Amino acid sequence: MAALDVTAGRRLDAFWRTHAFWPLGLLGLALVLIEAFGLDEPIAHALWFNVAAQQWLGAGAGDWWARQLIHTGGAWLVRVIAAAALLAWLVSFVLPAARPWRRSAGFVVLAMAASVLVVGALKTVTNVDCPWDIAGFGGTHPYVVLFADRPDYLPRARCFPGAHASSGFALVAFYFVLRHRWRRLARLALWAACTVGVVFSIGQEARGAHFISHDLTSAALVWVIQLRLYVRVLGLRAVPARVPPRGRDDGSGSTLRRSLFLGPAEEPDDRAHHDHADADAVADARAPVVDPAHQREFHVDEVHNERTGAEQHQESTKTLHVSPLVD
Repeated sequence: MAALDVTAGRRLDAFWRTHAFWPLGLLGLALVLIEAFGLDEPIAHALWFNVAAQQWLGAGAGDWWARQLIHTGGAWLVRVIAAAALLAWLVSFVLPAARPWRRSAGFVVLAMAASVLVVGALKTVTNVDCPWDIAGFGGTHPYVVLFADRPDYLPRARCFPGAHASSGFALVAFYFVLRHRWRRLARLALWAACTVGVVFSIGQEARGAHFISHDLTSAALVWVIQLRLYVRVLGLRAVPARVPPRGRDDGSGSTLRRSLFLGPAEEPDDRAHHDHADADAVADARAPVVDPAHQREFHVDEVHNERTGAEQHQESTKTLHVSPLVD
């Protein structure tokens, strides 16, 4: 049992190291450096804004790929994927063959919706300008550092974090639902989602809708939201854990949520669960449980047997010492 617990602890540490410490640490470091050295404007000037023409790369002749293809077309792509996941979830209530996919489809819908809604809600309260509104990029507003005091005469702004990029990064939901079954396919899904998010970011930055820090913030927020949902909704798949005793909650939530929203649990491809179950079975075999109703009787019989054995030993010893005298 101790060896199994150590293995489970190492797997738990590895999970949080690869899914929280490294990705969020790197994204956080990038954002700190961009803000500390004021890199948003230089990067935008170097990559996306033509100072001589006073035009963004994704505007004018580039409108077809930046706005029509990546922004409009990309938005419809994400909507179709989310609608397909929602349809799969609904069909799982009708077709028995689709029931095993209810949990995965429900998680994809929930994770994608939560990611986009949270980022969209933050845009309404952060009050940050789009680059195309700032002086030096074709606009008239002064550049205001993030979270700095904004002049009262400026109109309300809604450009931070990047919402369109968040919809692309939200596709990492497929990584989370696949990682407990098909690790290689899950990694492909992760790379595909990150690629879509980066392409969406490029399209918006090329149009002047966002700085790079806006989209990096979206990526970090989406990852935190979906990682939290993954551990909460698919908790047994996230980290190795003991099999809970019968009658107790397994961490996946209430009975209503498991049956109505998530559906039947899928068979996990995680040996940690089976290892713990086997270890518990071995422990039970080594230490059989005595029924409390017969515990007193069992104890009395044991004491009686010990006393009987002691008396027999004394009698045999006495016989050995007395027999020579008799002869």
